[in-house]
Amino acid sequence: MQTLILLDRLGKELLPLTDNTPVALLPVAAKPLIDYTLEAIAAAGIKQALLVTGPHSEQVQTYVGTGQRWGLQLEYWIGRGEEDTATLLRQIPPPRGFRMADVAGRRVDRPSAAYFPAGGPRAPGDRAPCRD
Repeated sequence: MQTLILLDRLGKELLPLTDNTPVALLPVAAKPLIDYTLEAIAAAGIKQALLVTGPHSEQVQTYVGTGQRWGLQLEYWIGRGEEDTATLLRQIPPPRGFRMADVAGRRVDRPSAAYFPAGGPRAPGDRAPCRD
């Protein structure tokens, strides 16, 4: 399974923190927010991800790199920032046999990818119950 991680938030509500730093790289408990998402994806057994970035894309790519640190293979798609998910999905041609779980990379959220049942959510907006 491959996942799409949306990192294209402009973070206007977090100014001045996001003047020069993307939301995904803001520190939460001493590490960038994106670390939590990538750790959860790796723990769920997902090996590939497409990161949709916006402004400050270079910073995200420099920090995250190829994903090797998390045992992931990552690719990047640079958008304009805060584009509608449906619009993004129409722009990005999926690879053959593509199955995708959409995980918000811009916030710490439950349930994470580790809590999705095999095959991802069953219907749009359907979320698997948390297991604590």
